[in-house]
Amino acid sequence: LLLFYDCKLNRISNMISNKVSIFNTSPQCVPNSTSLCVLFILSCLLSMSASAKEKIHWAKYEIKPLFLMQEENANTGMGDELLALIQRSLPQYEHQNYTTVMARILRDLQDTKTLTCSGMLPRNLPADKVLSSLPVLQLPNHSLQFHHSRLAEIEQLIGQPFNKPMSLEALITSKPEIKISITKHRSYGKKINHIIKQYPANFIVYPAQLNIVDHIKLTKKRRVAFTLEYPFVSVYAFQNDAQQPYRSTKLLESQEHLLAYILCTNTQVGRQVIADLNQFIKSNWLTLSYRRIVERWLPHSSIALYRLQYEKIRDKYQ
Repeated sequence: LLLFYDCKLNRISNMISNKVSIFNTSPQCVPNSTSLCVLFILSCLLSMSASAKEKIHWAKYEIKPLFLMQEENANTGMGDELLALIQRSLPQYEHQNYTTVMARILRDLQDTKTLTCSGMLPRNLPADKVLSSLPVLQLPNHSLQFHHSRLAEIEQLIGQPFNKPMSLEALITSKPEIKISITKHRSYGKKINHIIKQYPANFIVYPAQLNIVDHIKLTKKRRVAFTLEYPFVSVYAFQNDAQQPYRSTKLLESQEHLLAYILCTNTQVGRQVIADLNQFIKSNWLTLSYRRIVERWLPHSSIALYRLQYEKIRDKYQ
């Protein structure tokens, strides 16, 4: 377009200087060096625009060993490895990782100005703002935990050996004075989330910056009786302790495993990303390397159960 106008200006100028009739159509348009340069730049810009990739902003959050940030094992957590595998499998997009708190991630996912994706348990987010993939990982559910020094006291309180599965709701209704620490913005699965909502006075919500080591200390100091945490998170946190400083038991309301998903902003590109992600999940769910993303971080005693559950649900997504 610039070349056309440049030629027209040259033609009119020549007409005036040479007193050529404005109705004479014979003069030829010869592009000068400036117009050729402009044309070259425009063609480069158009080429770059045509080849530009849509960018996905991948949100990570601090929870070990799902995401590991600053240690010698940085970027080797199960979430880190899963996102890296996804990003390698979707080269048609540009991928950018960032780390922040869950509250901001939940806001970012609903901001349609930027395409944000993250892995997490299901959330009550507006369907017109946030999309969900097929289940991308299965995780062992939360357990009820407390400092081991209080074992005798806790068993007397609940009236049974602590190593037996127990009902969280029955515990709360029979001992309404019990306090349990939980983490802000954490999802604990549908059934436990419902209990937390139904008995809010029994749960003390702490910010995500308070890790499992801090929560176990709270139980030791009797600030709370119990805490809820993933077993693999506690195993990782106390892996260097000579003696495991906490006790843990399964809750009857817990599903065997929780299913995690990839959530993305609901935009036109986001819908295509979810479609591509679902194809990736279907192709990888059965692979050994995919399963080991989680298995390498699990307590050895729970791997057999994990594999059993893995086999039970895999056919739903193939």
